[in-house]
Amino acid sequence: MAEPSVSAGIAATPASENGHDEELRLHFREHWLRLAPATLAMLTVSVIIAGGLFLFLSAPFADDPDARHVALVTAAVAFGLTQVLFTVKVLTYNLSLTIVTTRRIRRIHKSLFFTDNQTSIEIMEAQDTSKSQRGILPSLLGFGSIFIRAERTAMQMEYVPHVDRIYEKLLQLLNEIKREKTAEKALPPEAPRA
Repeated sequence: MAEPSVSAGIAATPASENGHDEELRLHFREHWLRLAPATLAMLTVSVIIAGGLFLFLSAPFADDPDARHVALVTAAVAFGLTQVLFTVKVLTYNLSLTIVTTRRIRRIHKSLFFTDNQTSIEIMEAQDTSKSQRGILPSLLGFGSIFIRAERTAMQMEYVPHVDRIYEKLLQLLNEIKREKTAEKALPPEAPRA
């Protein structure tokens, strides 16, 4: 899995909304392990189809051309359907993304046809953050969960890759943004020019 992208100096485009600049700071997908069940299912079904086809074609009644044709077409349709379902899972995985900007944290979960969920938390509203890595597999592969609680809502991000690094970058960003906002509030207003 590729490392999470950090936009420090990499084509971070500010977008002005309500007079505030918003700059991309970090984006990442869930850990690749999220695809493991779909991959295992696809491989298992493919082996079962290949094994069943081999056993069928080595049977004595497989000399009948009609039976052989039906077996080959059935195996091809089953294998094709398995591959299509796996491709949909991979595309859904690639459409799900977490984006961290200087103003908000946005979690996007889409599927090809049916799902389009987006959750967003304003960075200034974030009150509490925590990370969790439970179990041997998350510790070995370096993924975990990050939980962010805000004034009116909460966001849980699961299967976060490189969870330690992303959590530290998120904490740095939260502290940096809050320091900047505090400094802006402490500055006296500019006197109008005559």
